[in-house]
Order: sequence, then C-alpha cells, then structure tokens
Amino acid sequence: MKQAVALAVAMLVVILVLGSLVYYGYETTSDQLSKTKGNLNAQIAVLHGNITSLSSQVSLEQSTIQALDNQVSSLKSKGSQGNTTVQTLENEVSSLESQLSKDGSLIQSLSNQVSILQSDVAGMQLNCGSPITTNVTLSADIGPCSGTGLVVQQGRLFLDCAGHAIEGDGSTHYSGIRLYDSKNVIIKNCQVRGFEVGLSLVDSSDGVLSGDNASGNGYAGFLLNGTSSGNILARDIADRNHFGFDVNGSSFNILNTNTAYRNGADGFCIEGASSNTLDNNTAGLSQGDGFSFSSSSESILTMNNASENALDGFSFSRSSGNGLTENTANGEGVGFYFASFSNNNAVTKNAASHDSYGFGFNDSSYNSLVGNTATVNSHDGFYFYSSSANNTLTSNLADGNSNDGFHLSGASGGSFIQNTANRNSEDGFYTSSSSGIDFRNNTADSNIQYGYYDATKGTGTSGTANYYAKDVCEDNGVAGSSPSGLGGPQT
Repeated sequence: MKQAVALAVAMLVVILVLGSLVYYGYETTSDQLSKTKGNLNAQIAVLHGNITSLSSQVSLEQSTIQALDNQVSSLKSKGSQGNTTVQTLENEVSSLESQLSKDGSLIQSLSNQVSILQSDVAGMQLNCGSPITTNVTLSADIGPCSGTGLVVQQGRLFLDCAGHAIEGDGSTHYSGIRLYDSKNVIIKNCQVRGFEVGLSLVDSSDGVLSGDNASGNGYAGFLLNGTSSGNILARDIADRNHFGFDVNGSSFNILNTNTAYRNGADGFCIEGASSNTLDNNTAGLSQGDGFSFSSSSESILTMNNASENALDGFSFSRSSGNGLTENTANGEGVGFYFASFSNNNAVTKNAASHDSYGFGFNDSSYNSLVGNTATVNSHDGFYFYSSSANNTLTSNLADGNSNDGFHLSGASGGSFIQNTANRNSEDGFYTSSSSGIDFRNNTADSNIQYGYYDATKGTGTSGTANYYAKDVCEDNGVAGSSPSGLGGPQT
C-alpha cells in the first residue's frame, strides 16, 4: 500500500513539474510551431495593413498628379502669361511623381515580404501526401512517408526545401515529389530519398529542378515521363538509385551540370525521347551506361563526361540525328557506341581514353566523325562492324591503342580523310570484308605491325576492294602496308 501511494505521489510530482515547465515557457515542439505560425501570420497582417495604407496614398498621389497636369495643360493653352505658374505646377508634378515611384517600390518590397512569410507558413503545414497549392519553403524534414511525399498539380509556384529532406519508407510505386500536369513550377534545394522515384514530372512542362539531390530511390532519382517538355534540370545530383536521370518519351528538355554517381543501371537514360539538350553533365561509377540513348533522336550533347561506368560511356541504339561535341569518356567498355541503325549522327571533337574501345559502330551508317581522339584504349581506337556503311571520318586521331587504330570489318562506302593512327600495338588502319571506302591523306606511323593492312580483294588500289591516295606511313614495325603500295614512303 505504501509503495502504491509513493508511486502515485511521484507521478503527481512529474505531472506538476511538466505543467510548470510549460507554464513558465518550456513549450513542446507543437506549441513552438503554433506560436511561430501565429507570429508570422501577425506579421503578414501588419504588412497587409501597410500595403493597404500605401495603396490609398498612391491613389491620392495619382489623382493629384492628374489634376495638376490638367491645370498645366489649361495654362499652356493661354500662352506666355502662365509660364511662371506652369513651371511651379510642373515642379510639383515632378516631386509627386518621384514620391509615387518610391511608394510603388515600397509596396513591391512589402508584397515580396508577404510572399516570403506566406511561403514559410505554408511550409509549416505540410506532411506526407500534402498537395502544394502555393509557394512553399520547408522549415523541417518530412517523413518517413509510406506513400507519396508531396504532390504538385498546379502551376506558377515554387517549392524550396531549403536543404530539408523528404524521406520515404522504401515502399514501391510512390514518388518523393510528384508533378502532374503542371507548368512553370520550380523545385529547388530538396533532399529526396527512400521512394520508388525521387522527383517525377508527368505531363509537366516549363519547370525548373535546381540543386536537388535524389539518393537511394528504387527506380530513378529523377523521372521525366509522358509529354513533359521544356523543363530545365540544373545542378541536380542522383546518387545510388537504379537509374540516375530517366527521360522517357519527353522532349525539348535541358539537363545542365547534373551529376549521376553510383547508380545501379544507367546514369542518364533517354528512352523514346527526342530533341533534348544535355550539357556539362557527369556520369560516373554506374553499373550500366553513363549516358544511354534508345530510340531517341535529334538531341544535343555537349561537354558531358562519362567516367568508369561498367558498360559504355555514351551508348546509342536506334538513335539518329544526334550531335555530340566535346564529350569525354574514360574507363568504360566502349567510350562512344552506336548500334542498331543509329544513323546520321554528328560526332565532333570528342575524346575516349583508357576504355576497352574508343569509338564503336555496329549496323550504323552515314555518321560523321570529325576531330575526335581515341587514345590508350585496351582494344581498337575506332571500329566499324556489321554493315556500317557510308560513314565519313575526317581529322581523327587514334594513338597508343592496344589493338588497331582504325578497324573496319563489314563496312562499305564512306571516306577516311586526314586521319592519324600512330603508335598502336597492331595496325594503324585494318580493313577486312569492306569495300568502296576512300582513304586519302591519312597518316600511319610507328605502329607495331602495319601502317595499312587491307585483307580485301577487288579492283581498287593494289588489288584491294578500296581506294587509297596520298596516304603516308613511317616507322611501322612490319611494313608500311599490306599489300604494298597503299601508303608511303615507307619501303
């Protein structure tokens, strides 16, 4: 009995102490949040009052200016006797217009403050599954969520997570932030993890995703799906997702200065999507390709970097009419790979080094390669296999590769003009099962075997099926060419 009484007394003391803490200002988190929201709303009310007062003053100033302008016009119509009065009135109008401008600027400043405070209040009211209907700045993390994190189905608003996280519990089929049928939405500074998709845009256009980080999501860090177009993704990071960035069926988007690291499949996966622009992005350490294009055409890739991805650096399948300029691939399977009728691509000033193969073409034709370099790759610098026809190569360099500089097998037509193959461990230029190719003004020096080796038979140069003119070679290990006469002056 005494123990029960003692326990009851102890519990009563605890209750009294907690009550006194709250009474004397030691508030719970909920109390603090409620007070903060109340203070912000009070500030908003004061600002609204100031704006109303200033707006009335502006209206009065505008009326006064109009009345003075009328007097000035009347006096001017009477001639010179009104000049002194006119000058006085015009000075008064000028002074009022100056004050009107200042008042207008102050109203704009106060309105901006109201917008910021309203955004802060809105951010305090969000939790898992909340719809975004106005500008929002988060003041705390959200989650873990068992469903969708936040949903946007309206336009012309922003969500600034201010570095806060939106976290899922690993459930499938949900997104951390989902935009559906939205336009002109800005999402920035968000950390999104633990969902099926980090940030998804479905049928949404003209939005901006900037400074967001999507990590540890089951399918994709960033997903653009459906008719999503005109969106800009800039300075975003996708780390340890399945796909880093997945653009599926969505066109005319811009991806600039984004990073995809350590993803389970491709860093950047472009599927059935055309006319997208990828500029200054980085894909590294992915288990698939760095940049993968499938049935995607007319896109522009400039100054992107693929490094140490498990498959290829830049891979194109059934993708035509793309432009690649000044991209780099280092430590991949194939640095730049074009397969399955990827035709009419313009490949200019790209660099592939320390890959298995530098540039590879399989069943792909009418491509143009200008000013590219393939150096220190463990197989061929450039290779063309299996009915890759009518490709043109101009001023490309293959140097220090472990097999051939340029390897053609099953290619036909096209031209190789002013290319250089030096110091490769087998041949500079190797050709078999290929015909009708025009070799002109190429250089093949210091290769371990031949400068030019052509295994074809036909009516071309030296009994081959191809044509050689003004090609030169020096200091190759076995001979300048086989058969002889393909290049000189090596004897």
